[in-house]
Amino acid sequence: MHERNLRVGVIGCGWAFDLYMGSWRHHPELDLAGATDVDAVRLQAVCRHYGIRAYATNADLLADAAIDIVLNLTPIPAHYEVTKAALLADKHVYSEKPVATQLAQARELFALAAARGLRLAAAPCNVLGAAAQTMWKAVHEGAVGDVRLVYAELDSSPIHLMHPQRWRSASGAPWPFRSEFEMGCTWEHAGYHLSWLCAMFGPVESTTAFSACTIPDKADALDPPDTPDFSVACLRFRSGVTGRLTCSIAAPYDHRLRVVGDQGVIVADTYRNYRCPVRLVRFTKLPLAGLLSYPVRNSTVLQRLS
Repeated sequence: MHERNLRVGVIGCGWAFDLYMGSWRHHPELDLAGATDVDAVRLQAVCRHYGIRAYATNADLLADAAIDIVLNLTPIPAHYEVTKAALLADKHVYSEKPVATQLAQARELFALAAARGLRLAAAPCNVLGAAAQTMWKAVHEGAVGDVRLVYAELDSSPIHLMHPQRWRSASGAPWPFRSEFEMGCTWEHAGYHLSWLCAMFGPVESTTAFSACTIPDKADALDPPDTPDFSVACLRFRSGVTGRLTCSIAAPYDHRLRVVGDQGVIVADTYRNYRCPVRLVRFTKLPLAGLLSYPVRNSTVLQRLS
């Protein structure tokens, strides 16, 4: 146990930095030592806005023996390199998603952390929220009987029509729409629901997947120009549950997660609200044709776990 607060150094001061700062007050056990970024202008803007120390380079931040944890908020292609350097500097690491873009790199990083007695973790952490924990508890307790099927929707609207080039964070960082489009919504978003699904149903045993670039003209001069903006994966979990995960930035907003069992459905409308209501909907038989339905009037909002 630490007798003092853990000191955190942040590498990367883009859009995500302000999102983390928005919840910093909820973690009084952490002290923000300072930050660094390859963009010196951006670094100074952030440090002035939050009144924190600016480290000139990554090496300067990693050389500070007072820093316990590195928060890696760099762009996805830099995650592996920055996290490895932090581990080699004997810092614990929490990285934005994903840990790396290659499975071999991710395994290397976790092996390195274990060998040096360090902790390595990555976003998303929404499975720790009240909504996810409530749904998990309901599944574990058999609220809908045996689970047969899971639908996870991650359609985030046609973002290219929402003028994303104008979006700015609290400290003035532009939303990195170009890199978001180039990396693709699967890399960026799939982990939100996968963390819930794997927690509840265990590892995925097999996957059948399809992806496509449905809107190739959503921005000029993308590299590569054909990164998928739609993907769907059918998942077979080792526990026997079957699932479907859909990601897109082309279809209207839909972030529902539905767990279908023998006796009904457990529904959460979004992963983004950690206290989103979780509904239990019982199957009922209609008088005509004996069809099954789950009308809203038969739904119950489960008590959230705090």
